[in-house]
Amino acid sequence: MPATATLPDGGCSNVSTVPATYAALPGVDIARSLRQASLFQSLDEDARADLAARGRLHVCARGTSVTPDAAPDCCYLIVRGSVRFFLLSGDGRKITLGEQRAGEVFWLAHSNQFPFAGEVENATPCAEVLDDRTVLCTIPYQHVRRLMAAYPSFTLALAEQIYRWNVEFCGRIWELANDSVITRLAHTLARLARENGEHVVTDTHDELAWWVGTSRPRVTKELHRLRSLGCIEYRPHQHAIQVLNPEQLRSLELSPCPARAR
Repeated sequence: MPATATLPDGGCSNVSTVPATYAALPGVDIARSLRQASLFQSLDEDARADLAARGRLHVCARGTSVTPDAAPDCCYLIVRGSVRFFLLSGDGRKITLGEQRAGEVFWLAHSNQFPFAGEVENATPCAEVLDDRTVLCTIPYQHVRRLMAAYPSFTLALAEQIYRWNVEFCGRIWELANDSVITRLAHTLARLARENGEHVVTDTHDELAWWVGTSRPRVTKELHRLRSLGCIEYRPHQHAIQVLNPEQLRSLELSPCPARAR
C-alpha cells in the first residue's frame, strides 16, 4: 500500500469491487476532515490523529455503488463529494432514503445506518456516489467502538446522529407510502431549489426519479403538469428547472391524475 499517491484523473475506483486504496492523497488531510466532522469534534487531537492514521482513502467516480461487502468492518467518512443511500430489493428496485455530504459519516455493514434493513426481506442497504472524484475514507469500525468506550461524549454524538437518521428515514418512508408521485416531486423540487439562491434545480429526470421513487417517464409527465400549474419553468432538453416559489411548492398536496396510481 503506497504511503502517498497522485490523485487519479479518471481512474476512480468502484468501492463495491476492487477499490483503489491510498494511505494519503495530495490535498486531502484526513485529520482535518475528522476535525471538521461534527461527530468527531468531541475527540481530542491525539485521538483524531490516531483515527486518521488508520483511515484509508478511496477516490470514486459518479455512479459508483458502495455495498456492505465493500468494507464490512469499516465506517465511511465523506471527505469530498456526496452520496445517496438506498435499499436495494431482491428484484433490483432502489428505494432512496437520503443523502449525505462532505464531513458526514455513514456505514453499511452494520444496521445502525438503516434500522429497517434487517426487517425487510431481501433488502440490502447500499450507497451511490453522486459526484465525480468523491473521496471516501474508510475507518475500522473496531476502533470506533473503542472510542465509544473511552469517550462518552463521542458515544452521545453518535447516538444523536443515529436518532436523526431514524427520523429522516421514517419521514421518507411515510412520504413514499402516503403521498402521490406529483406531491413527492413538488416537495423534492422545493427542497432542491432552496439549496441555492436562484431556486434552480439541475438534477436530471433520472435523479429526480430515484428521489421521488418512480420512473423517469412519470417524472417527465408530472413536470409538465407542474409547469401547466405555473409552479415551475423549464425548456425541453435542458436540465435546469426554475422553481418560481419554493415555499408554495412545498405546501402543495396534489392528487394523482385520474386513472393513475401512485
